Amino acid sequence: MTATQDGEQVRRPWLPPALAAAGYRQDTVAALSYLIVDELAEETATLAVYPWPAADTDGRVRFHAVDDVRHIGVALKALAAGWYTATGQPAEADPRVGDVFAARLSPAANTRLAASADDVEWDRPLSELVDGAPHDLSDEAREVAKLAFFAAVDVVAQDQAQRRRLLERNDEQAEDRGRAPTPEAGTATPSAVAWAVPPQLLDPPDGQGFVDACKQDGGDWLVYFVLNVGDGDTQLLLLPADQDGRRALVVDVATTRKLPALLDALHAAGILPARGRRPLIPLVVASHPHDDHIGGLPELLTGAYAGEVQELWEPGYYHPNGAFVEMMVALERRSAQLRHLQPTSGLTYHLGQVKLTVVAPGIGLRSRFDSYGVLINDASLALKVEYPATRVARAAALADDGPFHNRVYLRNNPWVLLLGADAQTTAWAQATLDFPQLHSHHDRELGREMRRSMGSDALRAHVFKVPHHASKHGVNLELVSRIRPDITLVSSRAGGRYRFPHDLAMETLREAQTPIATSGARRPPDHALGIHYTCAETAPSADTAGDPLGSMALLISPRRRTPPQMWRFADAPRDLIESFDGARRMRSIRADDQPHAAAGT
Repeated sequence: MTATQDGEQVRRPWLPPALAAAGYRQDTVAALSYLIVDELAEETATLAVYPWPAADTDGRVRFHAVDDVRHIGVALKALAAGWYTATGQPAEADPRVGDVFAARLSPAANTRLAASADDVEWDRPLSELVDGAPHDLSDEAREVAKLAFFAAVDVVAQDQAQRRRLLERNDEQAEDRGRAPTPEAGTATPSAVAWAVPPQLLDPPDGQGFVDACKQDGGDWLVYFVLNVGDGDTQLLLLPADQDGRRALVVDVATTRKLPALLDALHAAGILPARGRRPLIPLVVASHPHDDHIGGLPELLTGAYAGEVQELWEPGYYHPNGAFVEMMVALERRSAQLRHLQPTSGLTYHLGQVKLTVVAPGIGLRSRFDSYGVLINDASLALKVEYPATRVARAAALADDGPFHNRVYLRNNPWVLLLGADAQTTAWAQATLDFPQLHSHHDRELGREMRRSMGSDALRAHVFKVPHHASKHGVNLELVSRIRPDITLVSSRAGGRYRFPHDLAMETLREAQTPIATSGARRPPDHALGIHYTCAETAPSADTAGDPLGSMALLISPRRRTPPQMWRFADAPRDLIESFDGARRMRSIRADDQPHAAAGT
């Protein structure tokens, strides 16, 4: 069976040995669906449902239809009791992220998926989701993910591998099938009041005003977008303009179409320069291989902006979902043009006046990825972004007393953004070891010099992108007290299948800002504390419903005493930002609108 997809010859549907042994053939296996346990949270397991993959002429298993992936939320206990027992797993085996099953969806499931443009929460017996018993393909699917992962690094010819004696049989024991602990239950549903913003805090829509704001002072403001993609992450940083204009840094792409549409709109508005002068995107960061973080990356790496990307970072955790496999295929194809890095904590990277530092994962976690001894969320690349990172000023002319005396060392006091991806307790615990607090009780002079150079705390940040959509496992009070953010950003859909953002996480963030646990005092509303949500809406009135605020753009001046600006775009998760007509500026970002103690002081 041969078909043409994406300009390639695809030989046949993938037929793994387990399915061949079960009696499937090339002409019957394509009727199955590829179902992967993509997320475990509280009492819910999310199954990502892909059309059945095929093998191309280079022997790669391909997920051409990554745009067609759908997600079905099922009860975690029902999944464990049903599918795992049915597929011969031990009774004590628990579901874990990355398990893969092949099954034929039932007519009822297909009807539900066809009727909903959003993800589906399955509230019927699990036995009615598929026809017959599912087939466990976890081992075969992980092998496919590993092959895609290593092929993206390099592919050697078979005759060369034979000469190097690289084709010897590997008799290592099969992969340990131990299961990760089941997340604790008890998700609370947060009150909608938390993200309701008084309409009087927002200016009227002004698309030209947003464009002018991005161009002010010659375009030397850093622009940080957090797009409204529901429970997922798509982030875009526009670097300050140089003589050739701005460039862009991408951190995760959850969905297709939305980020390319925004890039097109930025070009059309003249915020980004005309394409062709130089590559537009020097760096793309895929924080970890969950669909809600990399679902749109294959499109970015193969579509209209593919030639604009120079370098890709990912943590090195291979995951058998279609988005990861297709991302690796894109890397394999462009291995000669696209740099590929798997950084760990401590790596620093400069892009003009912007400095990136990898905060997580630590090397102690990275070395355990291949054994699946680390949860996928704790494999996340968490980043610290500093702007401006400039440390030296130069006079217009040489000083009279020598050619090196016209340079002045500047105090390091930049704005700091901490982008948490989905990092959870284990990752942050390692980060506190890798980035300890600075204490100077015994040598105050040394302490002053070190604070001048490094800041009092490497985890202190003015802007905190909350990890894991504000699940209760992503933050704790000690961590947030160290970060002490002025502005806290949450990318979440307000409820959804996991009921994010979680009350426990949000109370932790609020308590770190305004401690009232012992006094019982009344706390200011979230927007006054500088806490903002992509799922936010204007507060409804007696005769009008709340309007969505949607995606956020935070504009950050190189002048430390100039407060940032916040703009909102009134888009729903599936809406495209194709123009800035609906952009509205928030009149205040927090109650005082002034930064707290600087990260570098």
